Amino acid sequence: MGAGACAISDAPETEGEESAKLEEIEIKVEETIESRGDMAASAATYLANNLLGVGAGNRFEVRATGTQHNGQPFLRMKQMHEGLEVFGAEVIVNANNAAFSSANGQVLRFPGLSTTPSVAKAKALEIAKGLYLGKVVDRTAKIEYSRESTTLKILPREGQAPRLAWHTSFFTEAQAGVEPMFLHVFVDAQDGSILQSHNAIHTLSQASGPGGNLKVPRTWTNALDVEPSGAQFMMDTARLRTVNMNNGTSGGTTVVGPLSPIGDAPINDAHGYAEATLNMLLDWQGENSINGTGFKIISRVHYSSNYENAFWDGSQMTYGDGASTFYPLSGGLDVVSHEMNHGYTTFHSNLTYSGQSGGVNESFSDISGEVAEAYLDQAAPDMLVGADIYKAANGALRYMCNPTQDGRSIDNLANYTTGIDVHLSSGIMNKAFCRSSARLASGSPTGAHTMASVQRASRAWYLANKSKWTASSNFTSACTGVWNAATDLGFTTAEKCAIRASWIDVGVTCGDATLCGGTPPPPPPPGNSYAYSATNTNSAQQNTVNQTVALTAGQQIILGTCGVTGSAFTGDTWLRLFGPTAAQVGSNDDACGGTGSQITYTATTAGNYQIRGGCYQAGSCTGTVAWTLSTPPPPPPPTGGTYNFSATNTNSAQQNTVNQNVTLAAGQRITVGTCGVTGGTFTGDTYLRFYNGTTQVASNDDACGGRGSNFVYTATAAGTFQIRAGCYTTGTCSGTVAWTVQ
Repeated sequence: MGAGACAISDAPETEGEESAKLEEIEIKVEETIESRGDMAASAATYLANNLLGVGAGNRFEVRATGTQHNGQPFLRMKQMHEGLEVFGAEVIVNANNAAFSSANGQVLRFPGLSTTPSVAKAKALEIAKGLYLGKVVDRTAKIEYSRESTTLKILPREGQAPRLAWHTSFFTEAQAGVEPMFLHVFVDAQDGSILQSHNAIHTLSQASGPGGNLKVPRTWTNALDVEPSGAQFMMDTARLRTVNMNNGTSGGTTVVGPLSPIGDAPINDAHGYAEATLNMLLDWQGENSINGTGFKIISRVHYSSNYENAFWDGSQMTYGDGASTFYPLSGGLDVVSHEMNHGYTTFHSNLTYSGQSGGVNESFSDISGEVAEAYLDQAAPDMLVGADIYKAANGALRYMCNPTQDGRSIDNLANYTTGIDVHLSSGIMNKAFCRSSARLASGSPTGAHTMASVQRASRAWYLANKSKWTASSNFTSACTGVWNAATDLGFTTAEKCAIRASWIDVGVTCGDATLCGGTPPPPPPPGNSYAYSATNTNSAQQNTVNQTVALTAGQQIILGTCGVTGSAFTGDTWLRLFGPTAAQVGSNDDACGGTGSQITYTATTAGNYQIRGGCYQAGSCTGTVAWTLSTPPPPPPPTGGTYNFSATNTNSAQQNTVNQNVTLAAGQRITVGTCGVTGGTFTGDTYLRFYNGTTQVASNDDACGGRGSNFVYTATAAGTFQIRAGCYTTGTCSGTVAWTVQ
């Protein structure tokens, strides 16, 4: 074994399952490859020698292999416990000539876990489908599922013990009033409760013909790849196929027609932009399609009626025709590239589409859309996601360089909260990429981009996705992956430090601070200040410059263009503050004895609040909005209670139930049960449901290894909720419902 170091980011393992979680690891040890003929076994030995303390019964198997830009191999090794996959636990092992040189990724360390399920495989799938059926609007519709899968796995959970779980998944087209879904549900293999779920649908010879839309017209002239089909031509080649869904949700036909015009605008755009994206992948990234080995791109166009979305479902792209908000979604090159590159992610890092990894996933596709624009137009892209298909004159889906402009997205890791939508958290990495490409062009984070700087930055991001990131990569490990990719690609110190500085701008630190001249001071945190210049805002009711701030319930914010350290103003400013539900919670025109503005507000609910900076009436003004935040109040102590019930013929707690109201604050977690909670008892087969008004937010039938019931729910907003206790189907039961709140 050569000299080196094995660095583990977390503290040493402690006893007990409660300490088990995915942890980042990095190994930098050179070790001779035992057998290049059996790289998988050699890599497993390398990890066994250098990755200590993962526990008995754990080993690593190859999930995928690949080749770095320099021709050296790498292996993606998934962690297995007693023959079961540990979800999201993966280590990338890198080779260098005759030796393994390094490894990075995430592992789960735990002393042991039963791998014998109590819940049958078929029952787990039934429970998962029940979650989907709860979303159905048209109860008379026939429900169809495809691509069904149920696999026993170990599920790591942040801050909780890992669980044996059935990982179920299935795909559904648009039906019964529900959007298309590729639903992944983790069902506890011991008690049947739903531990976690997420929708993996990632939402967004040469022929001629029309293209574009009223906003951005285009004509495809001898630019669409087709093949002869009798006397006509078809959009079905070795690289791509385009299908007309004819406003249906299944079936569809390959597009066939004369050379000019071969299809209508949405069809031609989907076909042409898919080809442009494939060419960008080959010419700029050295990749033969999204999987590196020539994966054939299938594009489904004219999906459903008035469908205002586009998605990658794990095997193909689908585009709606839009309605009131969007033109046909295939009319935007960045939209087409976005969806195709969800496929690139699927075939490489396979980033989970939830949590921080979901934000990285979504951002990578946003980035790829702008890269495709730069490639096709041979110019700097607009850095506006979906602007070409957005019907509003100046609208866009997302703003790469100023994510908070949409009033919802975040642009700093400090503003990240658990459960935030991946399309909103994507703003963190979007801004890092925007600033990186700007710095690579001119040295300024807010300077102009060039085609060359976008291409240069994209190479580091693509290589990171290919060989550095894993399914569980968060924003910090994404940053580290980009830094390491830039190193592998031979970026200069100045280039790497420009990228590092851009990540620091969004609250993420990685890379070598010493190499970059020491640790630069971080930018003002998102609880500090921002500058703005505005005109004709109608007293901050239009054309405002906005910033999002995360507040906890009970936290006080003092914000102003005057009276707060760092604030400033010229002209007559006006500030407004809006809460998580978009309702105004504060407003001020004149303060501090002049024409500055100041607001003091104490949050009643936790969430993202929006500051809107503007000017009095139709005037012009400039300023710096600064703010201070009080220390969040401590969480309330756990509370709870009990009530007795006796019921019959409740139709699984949908009628004749015995109810109890409970008040929760935003962020509070309630555990309710006739079992598994101190004081909970049952006789018979109980069934519990939990409602927020008329909306069911949780339910459970069988738990605790028997016929008791137990569920856990975390309130996203404050309110009065109702526990409804009943019995399975039409049976009779009784018991005590107990709950704890913290």
